[in-house]
Amino acid sequence: MNSLYQREADVLHETQQLRHHVLDVLTDEQLSFALPDNPTLGVVLREHAEVEHTYVESFRTFRQTFDYRHPDAELDRSRAKLQAWYSRIDHELDAVLMALSEDDVQNKTVERYGWYPKLGIQIHVYREAILITMAKVSVYLRALGVKPEQMPERWRYWMGYL
Repeated sequence: MNSLYQREADVLHETQQLRHHVLDVLTDEQLSFALPDNPTLGVVLREHAEVEHTYVESFRTFRQTFDYRHPDAELDRSRAKLQAWYSRIDHELDAVLMALSEDDVQNKTVERYGWYPKLGIQIHVYREAILITMAKVSVYLRALGVKPEQMPERWRYWMGYL
């Protein structure tokens, strides 16, 4: 196992779990909620999963583009489908990260539109993308009337009050 995975796996998994926490309390109907002049909550979660997919590919190919779109048009209307896709992303990312050699970890960079972060920076930016999206989601939850006590305790520890 490489040093990147050893160093980052625990906090990575805790961060990824935030997506599952929020999907555990939402209903399919709530996914269709939209704030004025904004996408639905389901679209926010689908678009984020599409971005996450590009991060998985970036650790596999050492190149990241943000043009991936999931082919299932119903994805943003189904918490079960979103939950399953997030789980696949989590497992796939684990496999890709564990397959990296120590030489990859120490020397490879990811080509990102003229920016070339080392893999340790790339994993950090990936985690930040999750946190940014979960902050957006918390605004939707508050607008939906979800009370802090309705959220899992771990969510409240990580994200604070809705």
